Amino acid sequence: MRLRVMLVDDDVPMIKYLVKLVAWETMGMEIVATAHSGKKALQLFREANPDLVITDIGMPQMDGLELAAELKRMKPEIRLLFLT
Repeated sequence: MRLRVMLVDDDVPMIKYLVKLVAWETMGMEIVATAHSGKKALQLFREANPDLVITDIGMPQMDGLELAAELKRMKPEIRLLFLT
């Protein structure tokens, strides 16, 4: 079973860097979605149903902490990792 991962950061180059930096498949993970805002992440979260969300904390409109609270409400077992 692969761990389904979603990356969220308003810094587009950072997401591209993370995708290349980590050997996701070798570690048994799969990137199922990327988003450049908390609001877009909420929309994609419902569709992609990730097991792990890696998110930036400082984002406009909805920061990573607000996003995390909403994701936990939607899927209490979600695992979160914060980037700062």
